[in-house]
Amino acid sequence: MKYLSRSKFSRSSRKRLNCGFTLIEMIVVITIIGLATTWALPQFKRSLEQSKVDRYTQNLESGLFNLKTRLQKSSKKCTFFDKISNQKVNTYTKPGQLVELNKFNAEERGKYLDCLIDDRDIGLESETPFRYLQREGTSDKNNVEILTSSEKYKLNNLGANTEGKDLVFRVRSNQWKEDKRLNTRCIIYSGNGHLYRGTWSYTDSRCFDYCPENHNCNAKNT
Repeated sequence: MKYLSRSKFSRSSRKRLNCGFTLIEMIVVITIIGLATTWALPQFKRSLEQSKVDRYTQNLESGLFNLKTRLQKSSKKCTFFDKISNQKVNTYTKPGQLVELNKFNAEERGKYLDCLIDDRDIGLESETPFRYLQREGTSDKNNVEILTSSEKYKLNNLGANTEGKDLVFRVRSNQWKEDKRLNTRCIIYSGNGHLYRGTWSYTDSRCFDYCPENHNCNAKNT
């Protein structure tokens, strides 16, 4: 009977071991993948939901800027939310019930955005209704809720509020109950006609460029 030498046996064993994983190694790898997935999936979902809020907020800011510019060019005056229900002020609601106006007829639109065009206005620009959003009907509208702080917000032909007051829009994900770490975004239409976009702090009830340290900037307590 022939016996393998120690060196030959060691080389043979290492060769077999190098051909694949041991059971323990496979268990360790599967465990690591499972832990990584458990951590990564909520992070990915949160990032996805936050991006929808951010895009809709940017869309609204662009629309408000264009609206203000158009007022200045046409010397028009506007009233935001002239005849809406008091229940829609300082209450989160679907965008289609507040700032998405395409589905409304002329009379209904005037309740939300009253910038009437008269016979003195001519040309293609005058035939286009005023609106809040740069683009209406995006898929993001189904994923967010929006709030306005005031009704009957009047703008003069310079795009400034006639009383010098600020108007606040807040936008949050409609998934905030499932993930309390989703930030609420905000837009300030200042009394002098300037626009600011940022993150809403429920701690100070203010709009900041970024969420201040130790502030609550989600919808946890609302």
